Amino acid sequence: MTWTTPGTAVTNTVITSAFWNTNIRDDLNAIYNNIWTKISILSGDSTNPIVFSSIPQIYSHLKFVGMLRSTIVATADSLIILANAISNYYHEEFMVDGAGTYSFAGAAANATIHLTSAINGSTAPANTYSSFEMIISKYSSTIYFKSFLARITRRIAATAITDFLDINSSGWINAAPAITQVSFDGSSRIDSISNITMYGMP
Repeated sequence: MTWTTPGTAVTNTVITSAFWNTNIRDDLNAIYNNIWTKISILSGDSTNPIVFSSIPQIYSHLKFVGMLRSTIVATADSLIILANAISNYYHEEFMVDGAGTYSFAGAAANATIHLTSAINGSTAPANTYSSFEMIISKYSSTIYFKSFLARITRRIAATAITDFLDINSSGWINAAPAITQVSFDGSSRIDSISNITMYGMP
């Protein structure tokens, strides 16, 4: 469906099926098919992973957006991501600092998505959190392997621009079953102020 400029009704306009279908039904479908719909939001509790389970299978793509901080006593912690509790992934990542200088790159095959030094730890500057976004394409397909993109920004010190890190990861999940669960954790736990929102798109 594509968006059409809605017609204008005036007093005594007869709302025919054609008018309704074009101006109401089709335009609502156009909106629905082109936006991310919020499914749920979960918070950390400093004790358990953040786990999205029984994910609805009515969309084609998933997006996760959040602010994250680990309870680890360090400036940073890894972000560990599991889909359907499967660890058979391939992914690669690279990291640059706030001035655009290359800092790190790595890859892993048949391993858990493990984004190194990705999120702020408890000794990172006060009141700073890592901004996080991840998209999984065709998550509800039972035929295709799933590809994903993830991006995190992190503040590791209090001053210089080079103390900002931008961490990017991409890869695929070596499994055809639909994704019904995604969990997020650190080598330590994610704190109680952290939260992640899950969205779906047709």
